[in-house]
Amino acid sequence: YQDWEALDADAYAPLGVAGGLGRIEEKLSAISDLARDNDGEVWLLAYPWPAQLVHESTELDWPAHLYSVCQQIGCAGVIDTFPAFTQHRDINPDWYETLFLNNDVHYSTAGNALVFSAVLEAVGR
Repeated sequence: YQDWEALDADAYAPLGVAGGLGRIEEKLSAISDLARDNDGEVWLLAYPWPAQLVHESTELDWPAHLYSVCQQIGCAGVIDTFPAFTQHRDINPDWYETLFLNNDVHYSTAGNALVFSAVLEAVGR
């Protein structure tokens, strides 16, 4: 939720945020090609950090961006966990303590269970 110009200068030099996103897309395209060449498929997983559940993004809608990237690289699909996390946040005032490790961006058992459920629903065959 920070200004990209500030991030470009401080944290993401020399590529900047946009350059970093471009590099991610290049790497995902190469991975997708490799998977296709070996009869595999690539799925992209959109999952939130705590700040993404608190602050409205003014620069980038990460799940929408991944859907666009998926189209460009011909991936099998996007597994978007944002709705599950947002729903949990909306009905649980202690959502951070429940879904994340204390003072951390990593998931607790409950947070990992939300991700697992979304993956299983999308690709469970």
